[in-house]
Amino acid sequence: MNNLGSLCAILLSGFIAGCQNDPTPLAKVRTAPAVNPDAVSPWKSVQKRTVATGVTFEVATGSDNSSLNLLTSDFQANPHLRFGIYDQDQDDERPFDNQSDYFPNGVGHIIQKLSAKKDVVAAWNGLFFGYDRGPGSPPNGWATHIGPVVLDGKVYHNVGRHRWTFGVKDGKFKALFKPSKEQLPQEFEFAADGAQLLIKDGEPLKIQGFEESVSGIHVEDTIKDAGSIPVVDWMKTSRTSLAWSRDGRFLWVLIVVENGHETESKLATKYGKEDTSGWNLIDLQEYWKKQGVWYAVNSDGGVVTQFGVKAEVGFEVVGAQQSNRPGRRSLKDLEQSSNGGSLQTFYIWTSPARRIFTVK
Repeated sequence: MNNLGSLCAILLSGFIAGCQNDPTPLAKVRTAPAVNPDAVSPWKSVQKRTVATGVTFEVATGSDNSSLNLLTSDFQANPHLRFGIYDQDQDDERPFDNQSDYFPNGVGHIIQKLSAKKDVVAAWNGLFFGYDRGPGSPPNGWATHIGPVVLDGKVYHNVGRHRWTFGVKDGKFKALFKPSKEQLPQEFEFAADGAQLLIKDGEPLKIQGFEESVSGIHVEDTIKDAGSIPVVDWMKTSRTSLAWSRDGRFLWVLIVVENGHETESKLATKYGKEDTSGWNLIDLQEYWKKQGVWYAVNSDGGVVTQFGVKAEVGFEVVGAQQSNRPGRRSLKDLEQSSNGGSLQTFYIWTSPARRIFTVK
C-alpha cells in the first residue's frame, strides 16, 4: 500500500471489500444515524457461559439482527491468564519482511498454531493493517504493517505512526499516541500501531463529525482525538473493540458481527441510504461510556472480523465475512477452519501451557 492518502489506504486492511477508486461524488447526507439501541448493557435475552476460570462469554442477537459478543477476562480471579499478540509475519517463509500471505490462515488456524505451545482461551482479529496487491503478490495480496509492532519486547517495522499504539507492559494495558520507536520497547512488551482510542482515563475522545467524515475529508489526529478513518467511522458494520479497567484487572472484548456485508454498509453510509446492520464508532463509544470503563479502543472490523472462544470440546468460531466459511460454527477439529485471516491476532491464554490440539 503505497499511498496512505488514498481512500483505500485510509480504510486499511480490515475494510478491504469494495475499496476501489470511486469517481461518483458523495451524496449530501442530511443527518447522522441514531445511536444503536443495543449499545447498552446488559443485552436482552443474553446467553452467558464460563469459558475458563475468570473468563466468561456472552452472546445476544441485536435489534438489527447483528450478533453481539462480549468476552470478559478477570486477571485477578485467574492469575494464570495472559494476553498476547501473534503476527503472521513473525514466522512465515520470510519472517519480519513486512509482507505476509495472511489470507489462508483464519482465526481457527491461528488458534491451532498457538495451541501447540499454549492453552488458548480465546482469540480475535487484531489491529488495522495495510495490503499490497501489486505484481507477484498472492491472490488476496500481501498484508503489510501500517506501523511498528512490539513482540516479546522487541520492535519491528519502523514504517509509520497512525493514531494510537495499544499494548501491555507488566500485566497492564495501555495506549499511547504515536510513540517514537525508541519509546516502544520501554513502554510495551506487546503492542501494535493503528488503534482508535474511544475512552481515555474514563472520558470519551473526539470522533470526527458525521458530514466531514462521510465526505471523505481526512484530518490530522491529535492526542484529543480517537483517530479518524473517513467514512469507515460512521459505517454500521462489524466491529472488534477492547476495553479495560483502571487497575488492569478486567479486559473486555466486544465483537459485533453485522447481518449483512461491509460493502453494503459502506455504500449505505456514503450515499445516505437507510442504516444497515452493525455498529459505528459512536455506538462503540456510547457502549463503553455506559459500562464505565477506563480505556477502550477500536481494533478493526468489517469483513476481517473473526474470533474463536474455547468450548467444552474444541472451539466456537466465527469466520470472517471474506472467508470460505463465514459465520458461527462449533469446531472440534481446527483443521476445518476457514481462511480469510488478518495480519495480527490478539489472544488470551493460560499459563502453564498445555496442548489442546496437535499441529500436523
